[in-house]
Amino acid sequence: MLRGRIKRGFTLIELMIVMTVIAVLAAIMVPNYTRARAKSQLSGCEQNEKNIATAIEMYLVKNQKLPPVTPDDWTFLTEDGKYLKLVPTCPAAGSVTYNIELDPDTPTEYTVYCKGSNHEVCDIPPDYPVYSSSSGLHET
Repeated sequence: MLRGRIKRGFTLIELMIVMTVIAVLAAIMVPNYTRARAKSQLSGCEQNEKNIATAIEMYLVKNQKLPPVTPDDWTFLTEDGKYLKLVPTCPAAGSVTYNIELDPDTPTEYTVYCKGSNHEVCDIPPDYPVYSSSSGLHET
């Protein structure tokens, strides 16, 4: 009676086991992916700060002084593409979050930092990463 019948498909138990394995793998992979993505964004942010610092150094060498800096005025760096072609954006924020501060006591000292609080996945406090002309990139 059952001889001619061919078994097709999977049983419900087999499907449930496969779905459970996939769910466990996804639960392991998603946090690792999120952390890896955040670390790569932090690395890009640090690189942007180094590029800004290099542009400021080129300005300093050419003009023998640091540029007049206001929080949202980047024209001294992007004017005619001499130092930067465009203002870098923080990969984590997707917008311009960098700030340049000049040291009033030392005319050739400056600090570049990301004023966004977008790197908390990497346990980075707000206003980090920081690049200083005297000590380079600060470790958190």
